[in-house]
Amino acid sequence: MWLINTESLELEEFSGQANLPQYAILSHTWGKAEVSYEDFRDPAKRQQLDTSKLDLTCEQARKDGLKYVWIDTCCINKASSAELSEAINSMFNWYRRSTKCYAFLKDCDNIASMAKSKWFTRGWTLQELISSNNMDFYGAEWNKLGSKVDLLPKLHRITGIDEEILGGKKELSSVSVAERMSWAAGRETRREEDIAYSLMGLFDVNMPMLYGEGRKAFIRLQEEILKQSEDQSLFAWRATPESAAVAPYRGIFADSPDEFVKCDGIAPFQTLSASQTPMIMTNRGVPLTSTVKWIHKENQVIAQVGLNCRWGKGIDSVAGIELVSQGGDQYVRSSPAKLLLCSSYGLQETVYVAKAMHATALATIPSLDRQHAFHISELPRGALLKKVYPKEVSYSAKQPLIEVGSWKADKVALEFKLLGLSGVFVLLLWANRDRETTAYNYSFDAKLIPQSLVDETIQQAKRPRNNVEKKVIPSQQSSLTLVVTGKPGKVQGFDMFCIEVGISEEPRPRLDQRPRSMYSAMNI
Repeated sequence: MWLINTESLELEEFSGQANLPQYAILSHTWGKAEVSYEDFRDPAKRQQLDTSKLDLTCEQARKDGLKYVWIDTCCINKASSAELSEAINSMFNWYRRSTKCYAFLKDCDNIASMAKSKWFTRGWTLQELISSNNMDFYGAEWNKLGSKVDLLPKLHRITGIDEEILGGKKELSSVSVAERMSWAAGRETRREEDIAYSLMGLFDVNMPMLYGEGRKAFIRLQEEILKQSEDQSLFAWRATPESAAVAPYRGIFADSPDEFVKCDGIAPFQTLSASQTPMIMTNRGVPLTSTVKWIHKENQVIAQVGLNCRWGKGIDSVAGIELVSQGGDQYVRSSPAKLLLCSSYGLQETVYVAKAMHATALATIPSLDRQHAFHISELPRGALLKKVYPKEVSYSAKQPLIEVGSWKADKVALEFKLLGLSGVFVLLLWANRDRETTAYNYSFDAKLIPQSLVDETIQQAKRPRNNVEKKVIPSQQSSLTLVVTGKPGKVQGFDMFCIEVGISEEPRPRLDQRPRSMYSAMNI
C-alpha cells in the first residue's frame, strides 16, 4: 500500500496490515486531469498539474495530526495489474481502517445543496460512505460541512441507507442482498466493469479484475455472492418495462444494480427445509429450491416460485418470480419486469434456472410438468386408444404423455384395443407425492379383460403395493402374451415414468408358476 507522507510529499510503500501507520483517506469524484501515480513520482511533471485537491488533503491531515494520506488517483500503480487488483479488492477495508476520511464535494457550497452533489451519484463513493468510520464532509472551498455522525439523518434521506448502517451500529450482513444492491441503483462509474468491482466490499467478496468483460463483471459478482450467501433476494430484481419488451426472457441474474431499485423493503428468511439443494452453479443453471406453483399455458410450463425473502415483516408477503421451461429441466425468467406476491405455504421443489440470457422467444416445447408425467414409450403396432378416464386427462398418440394433474387424487385409466388379442387392454396409472422428499411415487397395473368388465374394473381398481417392474398377461384365446413394463426414464431431458407395452409369442408360463399378483410401483 502506497501512502503519501504529508510532510515530505513523497510516496512511501508499506507491506502488511500490521505495519500500516495511521492515515487519512480521500473520498472524491474524479475530474478531467487528476494527478496519477506516474505524475506524482515525477516532481517536474507534478508542478505542471493542478494539485490543489492533493495539497488540501495533506494540509488537513497535518492539522489532524496524521503523517500519511491515501488518495486513489496517485497511490495506485495502475501500470501493474497485480497492484491494481489488490487495491480494488482491498479498498473497502482501506477506507474502514483509515483514521480519518475526507469526503470532498467539489460541487457543493453548503449543507443545503449536498443532495445535488455528483458525489452521491458515483459508484465508488457508496462503499466509501459506508465503510468509513470517521468521515468529515468538505465543500468546494474545503469548507467543512459537518461530520458523518452529525449528518446521518440527511445522508439517510439522500441515499436511502439505514442510519444504523451508516453509523456502523448495524452489520452489513444483516441487510438483504437486494436492499444492498438497491443502494447502488442509479449510480455510475466511468468503466462498465467498475459498477461490479465497487460493490465487492459491500458483500465481502473478492474476484479478479477483467477490464473489457463489460456487464459480465456484474454477473461474476452475483456468482461470488451466491457462493457465500443463501439469500434468495439476490434474484428479486425487476427489469425496466423497456428492457423487458426487448428481452422478455432472462436468466436468474440481474444486468445491473439499477434493476434492484425500490428493493429496500425486502428481507430474507431461512428455509425450514434441511434438504434444500445448495445454490451452487451447475451446467444446468442455478438450483432454486422453494415453493412452486405450476401453471400450464398453451405449450409452456410456467413455474411461479416464491423466493426465500419477503416484503417487510409479513410472513405471507413472499416475493416471487415467474419462470418458464426452455426444454429439458432448465428454466428461464419470464415477465422479468414483475415480482410476484406468493404464498409461504407449500412443498419445497427444486428447479434449475439459466444463469444469464436475453431472448425474445423460446423454442416451442411439449406441454410438460417436470418430473410429473407418464410416458407411453412403446405400444404394439395398430394399438387403438378407445377411452381415457377421467375425461379431463389429456393424451394423444402423437405425444403419448400423461401429465400429473387433478386426477392424482384417484387414478388414470387408458382403454386400448390391441391387434391379435381378444378383449380390451386397460392400463391403470397412479401418482402421489412423498411428503418428505416431494418426489412422486408412480405405480401401474394392467388388465386384459372383456369389454363388459371395463367400467367396473376401472372403478374398483386400487393402487398396487408390490414393487414389480413387469406384468405378464397371457391371452386366453391365443398363444400370445401381453408384456407391460414400467420404470423411470428420460424424455427430452425430463425425468418420467415410462410404460412399455409389447406382445410376445413366447410360451405361456405354467399356472403353478404364475405369481398371485404382479404389480409395479417405483419411486423417482
